[in-house]
Amino acid sequence: MPMPETVQGIIGARLDALSSDEKRLLQDAAVIGKVFWLGAVADISGADRSAAERDLHALDRKEFVQRARRSSVAGEEEYSFLHVLVRDVAYAQIPRAVRAAKHQVAAGWLERLGRAEDHAEMLAHHYQSAAELMRAAGQAMDPAFERRVFESLGDAGDRSFALNAFAKAAAFFAAALALAPEGSRERATVLFRLAEAQRAADTLAPELMIEAREHLLTAGEREKAGEAAVYAAEAYWQAGDSARTLEHLDVARQIVADLDLSRAKALIICHVSRFLMLASEAREAIRVGRQGLAMAEELGDDELRAHALNNIGVATVDLGDDAAGTVMLEQAVEIASGAGASAEWCRALGNLAACLWERGHLSRAREIWDQTAEVAARFGQLRFVRWVRGQLVDKDYRLGHWDRVLKAAEEFIREVESGSPHYLASSVYVTRGLIRLARDEVQPAIADAQRARELGKLAHDPQAFMDIMAATAFIFGEVGDTRRATEIVDELLEFLAQHPTIGYAVICTHMLAWSATAHGRADRLLQSLQHLTGRWADAAVAFAGGDVQSAADIVGAMGAVSEEAYDRLRLARTLLDAGHRAQAQEQLHRALRFYRSVNALRYIRQGEALLAASA
Repeated sequence: MPMPETVQGIIGARLDALSSDEKRLLQDAAVIGKVFWLGAVADISGADRSAAERDLHALDRKEFVQRARRSSVAGEEEYSFLHVLVRDVAYAQIPRAVRAAKHQVAAGWLERLGRAEDHAEMLAHHYQSAAELMRAAGQAMDPAFERRVFESLGDAGDRSFALNAFAKAAAFFAAALALAPEGSRERATVLFRLAEAQRAADTLAPELMIEAREHLLTAGEREKAGEAAVYAAEAYWQAGDSARTLEHLDVARQIVADLDLSRAKALIICHVSRFLMLASEAREAIRVGRQGLAMAEELGDDELRAHALNNIGVATVDLGDDAAGTVMLEQAVEIASGAGASAEWCRALGNLAACLWERGHLSRAREIWDQTAEVAARFGQLRFVRWVRGQLVDKDYRLGHWDRVLKAAEEFIREVESGSPHYLASSVYVTRGLIRLARDEVQPAIADAQRARELGKLAHDPQAFMDIMAATAFIFGEVGDTRRATEIVDELLEFLAQHPTIGYAVICTHMLAWSATAHGRADRLLQSLQHLTGRWADAAVAFAGGDVQSAADIVGAMGAVSEEAYDRLRLARTLLDAGHRAQAQEQLHRALRFYRSVNALRYIRQGEALLAASA
């Protein structure tokens, strides 16, 4: 928004009342920025340092600038404009071509300070400003100067990335890309760095990483091209597209297949282990993960050590060895945090939380997800911030925090529907559908279930596919769509028959037991659950076997109060049919206490009808 002319005019009049030396010095200071230093101003103005110091003291007395008590540049007096509008008006008074030259002088002063990494962003600002002003004034730039602008932008991007300022890093790399020579190795590298920054900032379109991969291959950078292929695979996985994930993972493996040991090759092996783990191919994930771990140890790379241990740890938990798997995950957290590898730190924490949830330790898992979100936010890992937000929609639903869930789900779905797809979108849709169903919003619940089912088909990972399908089967069964409900249950039972190990997907088995029992598939489900362990599977076996009391007690002890309430409602109906009115009333009171707290109108109505029948 432009300043009112009267304000600009008042400031301009104050500047015109200064002596010519003071006014020129103030304009030169404006080139540097809101904060500036005596040496820089003296350099730009070409004035004697003592004369510049005298004029700055005068401007301080006249309340245009103020001197800082401490300077951020050793050996230099630091000043700042008292009002940023004064700086803006003084800067605007300088002709463009003159401004460009002054920015170049400011950049030269910064370079002479040494420790260029400390001033990388300011340096890039001055070089970029000079280049833009020269273009606007129609001035030609010599190749050496243009090269220096390009290098300064790349350095600033690297510095911002190292400080976890990923959105800022992406902006610097994008500006550098505009100056990179077509077909050059430099262009391939800066394109990859831009894609890396966007990946960390959760703004990456996979196509950009694919473009980076092709440029790197053309430039002969096979290792970097392999990394780019892995990150493209990851981006497609994050968007819920498993087919493309596997396609680009295969490309990555082919690129580095015949290369000697390198970080890129080890990274790709670790990612293969990761995606095998996510597909619940636990034994193969461990085998490949150990290869990656050996490579990481030979390279002395702690970030990759944490990555490999993370994958092996989850797969070990999936095979039922909770203690050994948890130890490895805790090691991964410790190694990643010690190495300052913020992305791997977040992933290790998140996987530790998921494994704890998988084994029924819900409150501890919830605490660690909060810790993951805190670490992710602190280090600018926005993709992990978003991941935890999506993850907690389902988790907080099961823990009974429905109003919080609904608000979070609406926000997440708005992002997805505005063009930002996500692996967890199907989970968020179906969780919102479960709450809508419970609150008697039947058609919106059906719409959410349908959308979740469509999205869930893209992801072939059991942890996504099974959980979503179990919830959609339940919703369709509850609204009387028996055909679709039984169709999904049969599909899940067939899947279970072919996959004795399902890893994290075990968390859906209790809800699946509701639908399998309601539609005459309890015996088939019990057969499929023989090899599964843990409290979720125990609850599922109890429910499908007719011991609904034990199922309710198991999930209740875990803290899964939403599922406990449904069990107790079903148990009350069974008890009432058997003539056990007092026991039925006890279960109804427990179920209704929860359902009233979350305004679950559908189940309140059912419970109160049963309560009346038991009177």
